[in-house]
Amino acid sequence: MRFAFTLIELIFVLVVIGILTVYIVPQNRQNNLELAARQLIGDLRYVQQLAMRGDTYTVNNEWYQNRWRLKFYKGSRSNNELSYTICNKEDSHTNIKVANIAKNPENHNQLMTGGHTSSGSEKNKIDIRKKEFRGMERLNIGKTYNIKKYKLSGGCRYSRISFDYLGRPLQNDPNKLTHPYKKDDDFMLISSPCNIKLTSKNNKSITIVIEPETGYMKIEY
Repeated sequence: MRFAFTLIELIFVLVVIGILTVYIVPQNRQNNLELAARQLIGDLRYVQQLAMRGDTYTVNNEWYQNRWRLKFYKGSRSNNELSYTICNKEDSHTNIKVANIAKNPENHNQLMTGGHTSSGSEKNKIDIRKKEFRGMERLNIGKTYNIKKYKLSGGCRYSRISFDYLGRPLQNDPNKLTHPYKKDDDFMLISSPCNIKLTSKNNKSITIVIEPETGYMKIEY
């Protein structure tokens, strides 16, 4: 006895393949965008953890201005690709010294930056174009995930996301704090959801939402 597919069965298989293609192909196109968003959430959680640990205290210093933060950057030091850096201090020109950049908890020889400007003598260590670069290429989300730009809206301002000692998201530059506790924090805390919109080089977008007070994070498509 010979077994064979009938014409109807072949047509049915082709229709099923066509339907699966419609749903699977767009998801693959969006994959890099979602990977970038999930990575960013993971790193924001790490920033929040560092802020709650409060390890930036030093005697006779305005330690409360040194809140841990995630700072976005796009310029020559990131090879003109969108990147971000996790640090606890910037100067008035948003330059970051190597000593103020978080180390990769999985490899302390790596700095958590995808490239940034520096006011220190070790600037080549955070310049992705240099052989001395000690950063992490995955934090250069323009190169790694083809992310073209970002936009902060809602409770977020400027180009950074930071948290206070209770892990609550802040709306302003921590450098502007004038008092370590409640007086300024009530003004600094975000009062509406913080939206971080990432746009890929093919103009697709995804949004990360950070809720006030709790710092709960989620992805909106």
